[in-house]
Amino acid sequence: MISKLVAASAAIALLGVTAAQAQTRNTARSSLRLVQAQCPGMPAGPCAPGISFTGGTAQITRVKEPRAVSNTQFGRINLNGVFPLPASTLTAQVSGTQIYGSDPDADCPLAGTQVTGLFGTSTMTCIPQGPTARCRGKLFFTAPTAPQCSDVLRTIADITVEVYDSASVGDPAGLIAVPGMAILGRTPDCDSGGAGCP
Repeated sequence: MISKLVAASAAIALLGVTAAQAQTRNTARSSLRLVQAQCPGMPAGPCAPGISFTGGTAQITRVKEPRAVSNTQFGRINLNGVFPLPASTLTAQVSGTQIYGSDPDADCPLAGTQVTGLFGTSTMTCIPQGPTARCRGKLFFTAPTAPQCSDVLRTIADITVEVYDSASVGDPAGLIAVPGMAILGRTPDCDSGGAGCP
């Protein structure tokens, strides 16, 4: 599944609205469900088997105009039912392919290029809720848009979100969550002729 985040930095003319309209305009939003990160092995299993959670999401919001040059927040992330209780924080990293469009005044060095790699991060604060914790944080671009690129349409595709134990960022052994689907398996009811029965 490809998720896209469009950040048209301060390009009011591209949107065909005034600055006042742009400030109050609703933003597009997309959510990625987070599941326990699975690592290959014999047998395959969770990358960080000592940490579990019941659910989570990364919510990505289109950057608002016309403040995109200075407004580096682009979403929120949370994990619920984290067990055992984390020491304090978790760290999220967001990667993808940034595709820069054409530049009307030809002063943006990134115009017409693609850049792949890390572009966002979050420090997720964990709040105990009984024996588990809820960990949440805001997603921020790792760097603000350069002023000379503020009129260039930027599309981010192939987005990947990774949540780590803060002591093991980048280490597969500390990878807790990634986008995905959790499909629950059930034992067939063979007494009533359920599917999968002999």
